[in-house]
Amino acid sequence: YLTARPLLKGDAGWKEVRTFLENDVESWSNGGKPRGDAYVVATAFALAFNDAQQTGKLHATTRAALDKMWDVQRKTGDWAWIKCDWPPLEHDDYYGAALAALAVGFAPGDYAKTEKAKAGIEQLKAYFKKTPSPDLHHTAMLLWASNKVDGLMTADEQKKAITALRERQHKDGGW
Repeated sequence: YLTARPLLKGDAGWKEVRTFLENDVESWSNGGKPRGDAYVVATAFALAFNDAQQTGKLHATTRAALDKMWDVQRKTGDWAWIKCDWPPLEHDDYYGAALAALAVGFAPGDYAKTEKAKAGIEQLKAYFKKTPSPDLHHTAMLLWASNKVDGLMTADEQKKAITALRERQHKDGGW
């Protein structure tokens, strides 16, 4: 909702969602607990993408959400993700790692060059190097992120992903 709605002319409903997420992030700083690692990553992505689309500047609350995202990153480079057998979003840890890569990739203001982000990105790169994508959806997510964060995929891996996507595309343009 927060990612697409701001792009629709005349629809300000996204502001209510943004305010809700900002209040949630601010509560984390005041002793509140996030609803889980997946919620932290999804919130960081939504706010970072929104900042990129709306102002091109990193909001302080977005930075706090991104920093929290790295705080809850596991040593394996991924996050404890929701697994309730709802593919493609909630059935494995890979999706959360790809969404985190998109969050840092879209974050304005050179956030990816901060020490915290650089350390987290290195762990992400290691995770993706040793963990194969479980499906084409997740490969496409990583391909998208790799256009925002250098080193997530090699040029050869990107070409293979594009070829795989094109092979599965229907004549009408869909998949």
